[in-house]
Amino acid sequence: PLGTAGLGHANIGAGLYLSAGHVLQSLLSLQPEMIDVMYDPQLLPPRLELVRAGVTIQQRLDEERDGMTYAFLLAYIGHQIHDDEMLKKGIEALEKGQEDPDPFIPLLRNIWLPIENP
Repeated sequence: PLGTAGLGHANIGAGLYLSAGHVLQSLLSLQPEMIDVMYDPQLLPPRLELVRAGVTIQQRLDEERDGMTYAFLLAYIGHQIHDDEMLKKGIEALEKGQEDPDPFIPLLRNIWLPIENP
């Protein structure tokens, strides 16, 4: 799993966001125990690159074909860099774009989003 995560992170660093989303989504779907793993900054692209990726990905959320993969990746990046706004946007886009109830999305929400006070 760590090699797969490394591949996903390398794809983010290379600007291959769709590929990164597929790799990381597959990893977390097949090994859900990895959902809450926080990687050391040395195992991720530089923070500036991750923020740039987030900005680019947000512009692709409305794509009919791949919007859900981009939404997942946005949430993943937000989780890794502790950017709650990015994380929430990604999760909300995932919830909005799902056609059928997907148990993976509530799982991500419950693990990644901090509990909000009413």
